Amino acid sequence: MCAAPEMWQRLMEWRDRADGKDFVRLLEKELNLKPANAPRLADEYLRFLALAVATDEAAAPPKIIDQAWRLHRRDEWGYEVFCRRVLVGHPHHTFDRPPPDRDPAYEQIRARYAEMFGVPPPPDLWPDASAYRKQRRMDWFFALFLVSFMAGIFGMTAEFYSVGGSLLLFALLLLPVLFFLSRGAPVARGEGGD
Repeated sequence: MCAAPEMWQRLMEWRDRADGKDFVRLLEKELNLKPANAPRLADEYLRFLALAVATDEAAAPPKIIDQAWRLHRRDEWGYEVFCRRVLVGHPHHTFDRPPPDRDPAYEQIRARYAEMFGVPPPPDLWPDASAYRKQRRMDWFFALFLVSFMAGIFGMTAEFYSVGGSLLLFALLLLPVLFFLSRGAPVARGEGGD
């Protein structure tokens, strides 16, 4: 199941003890998960930690697993003890990593997942980079729609049809488009599209 069976055994023993069960309840409560989904997320989080400790490079988790990691780190003392006794290592958490679709380390850790555990990562918890790009595009299309809708509502008033109102309407519509284009540039240039 795992290329590092001793570490995986320690992780599974931790998960089955009180500390691990408390962590699963914390995930369920803080991330608003269904009772059946919290243990699964905890297992994937532990797999990520095994990968992170097994490599010398910085590890980039998917967003949901990063949320679990941040929750675990909130208990600084408990996390430190967990790292020393269970992981026998200390993965470095970087808060300012780029989004997974722009971070080469993310696809590398997804590839290592399959090597270490013998199965590909589950796509619902470990989506590939193109899924993040699609989601970001959908977010921007929704934002553009919302701004356009608001501008249309404001445009219905007589006072808005002045020169200043037209400029404001133009700015309201142009700014999100420019921001979308600047953030979506790698995909637009074909550097990693789908």
